[in-house]
Amino acid sequence: MTQLVRSASDAKQVAYAEKVKERREQERRDLVRAQMSSPQGRAFVWGELARLGVHDYEAGPLPIESLAYYTGRRAGGGELAAEVRFHHPDLYHVMMQEAAARGRHEEEAITAAVYGRQKKRDEETTDTDD
Repeated sequence: MTQLVRSASDAKQVAYAEKVKERREQERRDLVRAQMSSPQGRAFVWGELARLGVHDYEAGPLPIESLAYYTGRRAGGGELAAEVRFHHPDLYHVMMQEAAARGRHEEEAITAAVYGRQKKRDEETTDTDD
């Protein structure tokens, strides 16, 4: 990012820098809203939060190098989560519901695959018993 203020005592430079900062923040909010406005965008944001470890809990002691890495990664994800919750709380709630529904569908597919194989094995066993 370029330096916008070369002299903090110059009121014009400071005012210009503030306007640029406000414009950039608004652009970011608009980008986040664009992502959150579609199911695909919300799935992407949820996936990023998961990838960044926002919903993870520590499983045990980690080496210091790993701890620093995961803490930094998670902090970045936490900033995105906080931004979405603050500026788009209604869409964050929708995103959580959609993620839960995707999770249920995945569990159902896994269950069907596991029990489908088990049922097939049971049928094969029954057929060979005859």
